[in-house]
Amino acid sequence: MNCTVAEQEDRCRIVFKRPGVHGDLVAKVDDFVLTVTLGFLIAAFGPRIRAEIEKNLDAAIAEASAVSRAGSEG
Repeated sequence: MNCTVAEQEDRCRIVFKRPGVHGDLVAKVDDFVLTVTLGFLIAAFGPRIRAEIEKNLDAAIAEASAVSRAGSEG
């Protein structure tokens, strides 16, 4: 997968591309937007891909929240 990172003052944008998939992730301090476009052959796996992305993001956010809470308690 080819990735390009562009950092700006208030956000970071990662553009990614591989055969059958392209998109970008724009991350700010308090939110992010992930856009993914699936090609024809991979589109059939769209629901599974979405579920895996959501599962991984939920886990990462929960971990970051736990670390943040632990840091503010100490």
